[in-house]
Amino acid sequence: MHRSKEPRKKIAEFAQLAKGDTLKYFHWKNCGHCTSFNPEWAKFKSEYTGHIKLKKLEKDDKDESGTCVEQMKKMGASAFPTIVMLDAAGNKITDFTGERTKQNLLEFCRKHE
Repeated sequence: MHRSKEPRKKIAEFAQLAKGDTLKYFHWKNCGHCTSFNPEWAKFKSEYTGHIKLKKLEKDDKDESGTCVEQMKKMGASAFPTIVMLDAAGNKITDFTGERTKQNLLEFCRKHE
């Protein structure tokens, strides 16, 4: 009897959704590197269709995890832009250290799905 692989695929998809990873981009409006990267982030965000949540947090902003600067300090980051992968609890999994392009971000997220 041949068994379908479809149930396993659905279980894997559910596990990823439950995982709740987030790619968070910390930026500052007065940072030249951030200003240059923002259009790439926008293209990446519009094309990414995976399950990882995408968040962009400005230096002076605050979300459910605290202020941008507080979160960066917690992760040991001190420069803008900073891009990190976080787990569902908000703990850093890894930093994005590649060249900041749409394609590299897409590949980074696919690798972590």
